[in-house]
Amino acid sequence: MKHISILFFALLIFAGGLQAQKLDIESVYTPSTLRKKSTLKNVAYDPKTGETVLTYMENNLFTLYFRDYVFDENLKFKEEREDKFDFGEKLDWEHDAGVMALRARYPWFNYRGESYSVPFIDVWRTLDGKIRVRNAVVTYNYSWLFGTYIPTVEYQGSVKLGGENDEKIYPYERAINAATGDLFLVVGIKASKDDKKGNAFQHCRKFQIVKITPQMEVTYLDEIDFEFNQGINYSAVVTPNNEPVNMIDDMYDISCGKWYLMLSPIKTMIGAKYATKDPSNHTLLIINSDGSLSKQIPFKAPTSGFVVEDIVAANGGDDAYIYGPAKEDAFVNMLQPTNSPLTYREEVKDIKYKDFQILKIHQEKVEYIQSTNLDDFEAKAVTPPSQKKTPVYQGKNTAKSRAQITPDGQLFITAQQYTTKKVPDPEDTNPADGVDMIKVVDAYKDLILFHFAADGKLKAQYGVRRDFNNRHAKENVTPQDLFLSPDGKTLYWVYDEIQGFREGFSFNVSTLGGLANTKSVLSKSKLLTFPAVSRIDLASTQMTDFVNLGQNAEGKQEFYTHPAIGAQLSGDRNFITFVGEDKQGKRLWLGRMPLK
Repeated sequence: MKHISILFFALLIFAGGLQAQKLDIESVYTPSTLRKKSTLKNVAYDPKTGETVLTYMENNLFTLYFRDYVFDENLKFKEEREDKFDFGEKLDWEHDAGVMALRARYPWFNYRGESYSVPFIDVWRTLDGKIRVRNAVVTYNYSWLFGTYIPTVEYQGSVKLGGENDEKIYPYERAINAATGDLFLVVGIKASKDDKKGNAFQHCRKFQIVKITPQMEVTYLDEIDFEFNQGINYSAVVTPNNEPVNMIDDMYDISCGKWYLMLSPIKTMIGAKYATKDPSNHTLLIINSDGSLSKQIPFKAPTSGFVVEDIVAANGGDDAYIYGPAKEDAFVNMLQPTNSPLTYREEVKDIKYKDFQILKIHQEKVEYIQSTNLDDFEAKAVTPPSQKKTPVYQGKNTAKSRAQITPDGQLFITAQQYTTKKVPDPEDTNPADGVDMIKVVDAYKDLILFHFAADGKLKAQYGVRRDFNNRHAKENVTPQDLFLSPDGKTLYWVYDEIQGFREGFSFNVSTLGGLANTKSVLSKSKLLTFPAVSRIDLASTQMTDFVNLGQNAEGKQEFYTHPAIGAQLSGDRNFITFVGEDKQGKRLWLGRMPLK
């Protein structure tokens, strides 16, 4: 068997002495005020008092109820608090006492008055290839039915945008500074009419950062020149501690971090004269929140075709880890869609990557770049003791979900394997011919966890097969989380088994640092998930069997956690708290697990 019941904790001891994980406190409480349409919105822990507070929200059209269920340091129920707010009129978000009090008590709640407006700058290319910019205003009107804001956009007059010397430009990527309202573009500068033959496709080699203020003032910033044609491999804003990045009209908000762009050489039939013969020379651009170029970092990848999947930061932004699969002797644009006027690939190529690559940037300099072969993943595969089959990274059909870096520089990446199938393209104008087919996910399968040492070399690859493989588990990505013990020697791998769903309405919620932020997705069902936990010894790379939590004395699953709230790390990082309900949503369940 792969999982064990909470009843058999004491029985699982490795030969090396690694004991299984367990709850040291468990509590159940049945509040009379908890209703079916109440939704868990926030879990908070106060390290001074040891109290854990669960906040539920109940929305009755224009009346909003907040109910706090307070539990003491031993998770025993202490008291219940209720706040009621009526919003029948349009309120002044900045000065209304009731709204200000609401935000003070519940800072995670997204209400900012009945409506508010945000100006931004829009950029688009006209049918004749010209680039134009215009002012726009997004007005957000609060919907009490859905508990979120619904935006409407009003556009104003537009102006033409060109290069610094009135050249034509090609817009690559854009970002906005929400604090100042400034728009930043990375553009390619096209050659003049007189120089088109001698310097064809110059906009694939000559890049520039352009700043546009809300007053339509244009400033031309740093130029970046290349000898050979380049395409943008990856673009993202990276915050110092990986805080969520605001998105405004599909643009990154760079006010909260730095803008990373990976440029990679491309090979195309058009413009072949300016294509390099060496696809391994990549360039990382780091752009500040004011649009200035912080650093241009050229590097040579051991495996040339480096497909970047994500960039994560550590040590307050001093370190950045850039990772993804790679293919030898390949140009990136032959493997995936690449932002360039010379490439037209819209789908990721269905290939099996033989390598996985990690680039570490320390204080804007390359510290290392490591490439790991598939053979290493198989050789270093680790599974729970009682699991017979060994899930191994296959170089394809793997959805990476999150990354975590330990204080000593070890990198962990959670992922989930999946199978695919081909279905008719819904946009096909002639489905009867059966020609246009697209690949979609057929089913989500095994979970894997990459473990890279501080030097970027693979230390282990852990794998687990889930207990439940019903249609709900196949259709949804399995939530995963990682928690490091205070001494840095043990990692707790937590994932949510998806057993089924319960009918009703629920909102998607994202959590960070103990705070929750509601999003605008309303679902008709709520997944029934419960946590399964394994304990990994980082020195030996041994792991325990997964333990299912929330079971009754007979080993039957009794309590389920919120898929988005998940496990909550205490402020002192000494334990995690699981919060859930029974299937009917009437009884609250809390369980505390020490990290040691």
